Amino acid sequence: MSLFGSEIPTITEPLELSIGCRFDTWIVAENTIKEYGKRKGFAINRHRVEYSENQITNLGDRVVKKRTYVCEYFGKYKPNKMKSIEQQHNKGSKKTDCKWHVNLSKPKNTDFVHITFIHPDHNHELLVDNAIFAAAFRRFDISIMKEIEHAVV
Repeated sequence: MSLFGSEIPTITEPLELSIGCRFDTWIVAENTIKEYGKRKGFAINRHRVEYSENQITNLGDRVVKKRTYVCEYFGKYKPNKMKSIEQQHNKGSKKTDCKWHVNLSKPKNTDFVHITFIHPDHNHELLVDNAIFAAAFRRFDISIMKEIEHAVV
């Protein structure tokens, strides 16, 4: 048993996303899109998912039919003003209402996932060093994870 899960191979070839791009599985699609964002200077978040009706995998999970991935700056900050004024923390947000997103679909009776729509525009600066500093990419080194696993397991 491993704390850090199975390793997914790093994508080394040039990477561009376009409508119609096909992927073998949802895992391959997600990792490809996340790697694309990392190379371009932004992080990717899962936004929306739609499941197939009356379809369940062998493991008892629902079958994903459609999914949307968005830029980390997607959406607008929604403050929680229900708290009393003493409990509120006036803070900024990184949300800029960025419109970049990718829609993917896995039609019934097919063995592939494909891109159905891309909105390619950002309304913020893309950061070259994002792969180093973005929270989505911060991970312990494999050697440190092995030490943690050894201490815990």
